[in-house]
Amino acid sequence: MFVARNSVVSLGTLVLLVQPVILSCTQEPRSGEGRAASNARTTSDNATSASMSPGPPQRRRAQHRPKARPRPKPHPACRFLAGGPNRATAAVKIVDAAHNLDSFFDALLTRLIRRPGNPLKLSPKASPKASPKASPKARPKAPHKASKVRVAFYGDSNATMDWAASYLRRYLGKRFGHGGHGFVTAGKAVPWYQHREIRTWSSRGWKAYCVTNPRHKKQPFYGHAGHISYGRRVGAFAEYTSAKSGYQANEVFSRVEVHYLCWPLGGSFEVLVDQKVVRQVQTRCAKRAAKTIALRVVPGRHKVRLKVKKTVVGVFGATFENDQPGVVVDGLGIGALNVKTMRNIKPKLFSAGLAARRYDLVILHTGTNMWGPGFHPGWARAVIDRIRAALGPRTSILVLSPPAFGKWKKGRIQGHKRMAACGREKRDIAAANKIAFWDYFRSMGGRTSVAKWRKSNHIHGDLVHFKPPFHELMMKRLGDALMAHFRAYLRRKGIRCQAHQAQTPRSKGT
Repeated sequence: MFVARNSVVSLGTLVLLVQPVILSCTQEPRSGEGRAASNARTTSDNATSASMSPGPPQRRRAQHRPKARPRPKPHPACRFLAGGPNRATAAVKIVDAAHNLDSFFDALLTRLIRRPGNPLKLSPKASPKASPKASPKARPKAPHKASKVRVAFYGDSNATMDWAASYLRRYLGKRFGHGGHGFVTAGKAVPWYQHREIRTWSSRGWKAYCVTNPRHKKQPFYGHAGHISYGRRVGAFAEYTSAKSGYQANEVFSRVEVHYLCWPLGGSFEVLVDQKVVRQVQTRCAKRAAKTIALRVVPGRHKVRLKVKKTVVGVFGATFENDQPGVVVDGLGIGALNVKTMRNIKPKLFSAGLAARRYDLVILHTGTNMWGPGFHPGWARAVIDRIRAALGPRTSILVLSPPAFGKWKKGRIQGHKRMAACGREKRDIAAANKIAFWDYFRSMGGRTSVAKWRKSNHIHGDLVHFKPPFHELMMKRLGDALMAHFRAYLRRKGIRCQAHQAQTPRSKGT
């Protein structure tokens, strides 16, 4: 009985355990989710058994990844933007509805930013004239002047010490190359006249005059810079030396051009380089004309002397450049200069001097001495027409509004009201003549800014003439405005420059 009882219990327990298994095998899944789950379990079991079974190793299927598109090669002009202008200093933009500055930017692209095999659509003035039948190899090489981009900076007494022109020369030179110092008059019409990289002085018997003061009443034959010097004694001289107070790259020169007056009363003078006579020049002609002579010297710092051999000798000045491609800024500062006195320069002498220098951009920064509001548009139009007649109808001309100046009243500084009106008048003159305009007056802060500049020691006690740090700051703002306009010009040409593509180019002397 004991064994049978135990056997019966074992069978019952076995039946209870086997019954759920039989039911699960006979019943079908109730929904599609159940079938999918069972199929997934079966697939995973098969994969596990296949991986555990011995056999050759399975190669992993490589994933297809799209190739990264290469960045387009930036245009060479992008690196000259130097990271783009500072928004704070370039807040005042250049107004140029007629795109008058395109000719200047074309010159920068064709002469200083070379890109073979990618011709650009240029303005008529800057497009090279070449025969379509001639092959590129057969074309003659460009002359020495083709590698320079020249800027004329006309200004009043604030520009006679070359501070503004020297800072603009350095700003553009760091980006596009240093082409040399530029034009310097022969002697000093006023004692404070100076240049930063080239110094000039004269001996007794050599007298300098300018179109404003001191003027020559009988022989007012001024050149394009508004100056002339007369050597009226044998042995008298004007001398140029490389200075050490300016920018080093512009103190070195290898090419000298002397601009002189050829006239019926002319004599002769000698050109000495480092105390050695290298040229003798006759200045007598049947008709009065402006002429030049060119000299080549060993690159470096030199002493150039113009010595009278036979009286009378008339000399406008001399230019100093190097053989490197780059920008040259001629500082043409004359005390009390305005558009009326510029109009008093003899048209033939004025045009001949401009044509000899081949300026690509002419900057007119006057206004402090402009006291006839109703007559300014006519005087300015006459000067602009002469510039275009000498350099071409599409010559780039940039007019700057005058700086603010002040006066003392009961111990306080008050800005002069006339400068704001003069700035608006010059803006209208620029629009009427289809040239570019930059608001210098607004960029420096307007009429009430004179007290601020005096407090920061940026202006002298007369509240008219500014100190070197102020000129450096304002030329930085003008340079940034030019670069912002240059970037817009490139966009119109289909050239877009990203921030990472702009970097300061390396040039000799920087």
